[in-house]
Amino acid sequence: MRPANPEYILLALRTQIKRNGLTYPNLAKELDTPLSTLKRHLHNPNIALERLLTYCQAAKTSLEEVHDLAFELENSKLTLFSKTQDEIFIRYPELYDFYRELRFKSDNFEQLLEEYGLDELSVYPYLRSLEILGIINLQEGNKFIFKGQSFYNFHPDSALNKRIEESLKKQLINSDAPVSLGLSRIMISASELEEIESTIYKEILNKHNRNIKKGFTSKEYQKDIIFTHQPHKLATLSKDGIKPLPNSFLAEFKQSLSEIEASADHSDIRRSA
Repeated sequence: MRPANPEYILLALRTQIKRNGLTYPNLAKELDTPLSTLKRHLHNPNIALERLLTYCQAAKTSLEEVHDLAFELENSKLTLFSKTQDEIFIRYPELYDFYRELRFKSDNFEQLLEEYGLDELSVYPYLRSLEILGIINLQEGNKFIFKGQSFYNFHPDSALNKRIEESLKKQLINSDAPVSLGLSRIMISASELEEIESTIYKEILNKHNRNIKKGFTSKEYQKDIIFTHQPHKLATLSKDGIKPLPNSFLAEFKQSLSEIEASADHSDIRRSA
């Protein structure tokens, strides 16, 4: 069996930390390590083996268990947004809004263009940006093919994930939808809750994929689920939503991408020094 990818080993370790009911602040205190340093180490693929072993021991797991879980995650084709993709979507939320709609309406591209007032020319910066990010392969005539799986997952500390959660919470709080499931004072551990959440998540996605394949995508099927459900309301991250981009967008996007990648490279150099 080949070694698991370092990125997935760290993901597996972070998963084990949560499964064992631990928190980053408590772990940092136990290790006498600054919280910011701990979080940085848990996302650094170049982490030293000795440090990795120390963190595994503190997380009440073994390197073997972490490696097995990492291999399982990697081979389940779990696709993660990279830190660069995460940061770009934070800077350009309209690009993430477009990606999400493109993923959902890829079979009816013309409808997407009409809905958001886009044409073959104005949609190109969106598509080209997603191609640069490695999310699609762009072909002649704005034809495209998605790379990776149908759904991307977020790192536990993803800023983009937090932004989306805030948007969904705000939408839920302002909604008049009735609560369909409400439980109080339930005795359950963190690992048991995570297991239930994982089961529900997989079951929802299975039904979602089945309905997509059958073409059941009308508004009556569209739901936002946060342990409840309500008629779908598009929660955009961008202030103005999806619309034609300025002519300068692609140049600004490429500059931002260069800055992010340069910052990441510089950070790696400092840590390895």
